Amino acid sequence: TALEQSYGWMMRFTGHSPTAPINISAIAGGSATSPSSPAASPTVTETMILRIGGFDNGTITVDSPGLATNGPHTAITMDRSNAAGGGTCSGGAGYRIQSAAGTSGASSFALTATQNYRTVTVAIAPFRCVNASECDDANVCTTDTCDGSGFCQHANNTVTCTDGNACTV
Repeated sequence: TALEQSYGWMMRFTGHSPTAPINISAIAGGSATSPSSPAASPTVTETMILRIGGFDNGTITVDSPGLATNGPHTAITMDRSNAAGGGTCSGGAGYRIQSAAGTSGASSFALTATQNYRTVTVAIAPFRCVNASECDDANVCTTDTCDGSGFCQHANNTVTCTDGNACTV
């Protein structure tokens, strides 16, 4: 039997909706030098557009997923498996925040040779508050409120307080 390689990574995000974090997703696959991560059309504002790709060999530029179209995207990873006696595979991911609801447009990963691929675009919905009690940042130096759009605000206040840092007045 042939040896198979895998490349994986873990991602952890905060600030997303705890009840319905995935607003919408889209999947693509094929063979290309610039694999397309498809458009998704989130229905909420301030959505994180996360793009993930898996590729069948390691002909990539490490730490550079591409994703310049409909971006820029912040790179999360682009790396390959370490093949000891077998073929390599690779994967990459990047994200950006989309302020308006509607199509994200497609974006492409940048590979150094044609590869079979599978990509997914996931729109991650942000946390939305209903009242100020959901916005407590545990900092007595800020007044925590929930604005009319459902976002927490943490404004500096005039209460005598300390942030625990001796260098801060």
